[in-house]
Amino acid sequence: RQFDFVYLEDVLPMFDIAIEGNLRHKCVNLVYPEKYYMSELVKYFCEVHNLDREVIVKSVGDKNYTGAWNRWADYDYPRIGLKEALKRY
Repeated sequence: RQFDFVYLEDVLPMFDIAIEGNLRHKCVNLVYPEKYYMSELVKYFCEVHNLDREVIVKSVGDKNYTGAWNRWADYDYPRIGLKEALKRY
């Protein structure tokens, strides 16, 4: 399954935008445009942190837990992104 995770530092500017009254949408999915399988994220996290990459992956269906990025993309500010966030964690 694919998952969306967002780094908190990428979300904080949206609070400022909302407080300042500059939201252009009633609802914004705070997700990145790239979608990853949980197994990919675990492997990547292990690689960047030199952890044992032996991972057991169990498939349980084809439903993904992701959102649409397009509305968040309307707000032009730099984002750290998921892969960089995993390096920092």
